[in-house]
Amino acid sequence: MTEQQDSSQWAEKGSFASATREIRFVPLSWEHPKDETGAYKPLMSRDMAYTEEEIEEGLADGRISSREELDTWFMPDFSNVPEEEMGICAYESTTEGTPISPVRSNNPQGRFEIARYCAENNSVFVTQRGDIETWAAILYSNNTALVDLQNGRVEISDFQENPSS
Repeated sequence: MTEQQDSSQWAEKGSFASATREIRFVPLSWEHPKDETGAYKPLMSRDMAYTEEEIEEGLADGRISSREELDTWFMPDFSNVPEEEMGICAYESTTEGTPISPVRSNNPQGRFEIARYCAENNSVFVTQRGDIETWAAILYSNNTALVDLQNGRVEISDFQENPSS
């Protein structure tokens, strides 16, 4: 189901979407917050944090009401959690980010369990599904997973979404 493609082949197709799924490091005991309706509250990755200049601009023009409010838009800072208490969880990042898997240990068995869970319970993009191999490539490689909207096939590109990571 997963095929390796280079970016020039995708440019020729013209009809594709990026699968916006990612792994986040969270405490093994993490329970993602929910809103008053019981739905997960979207939280952006701390990697997406604003610069000081952007914060000042947002405060000045009213997009941000306070620094405290801004902090609620992001995942908590887990940097003080001991490594042995940390795990991984798959998140969709189409919105700011909500979990799409349970939290598992960050080891080969835990990574396999998350890929299997996602293959059995989630779509890659809208209604397109993926097998374990596809989900492993989406979640654990730095390459971009693209969905061909004409045939629904998920393909892994050779260009990286975040080449610096």
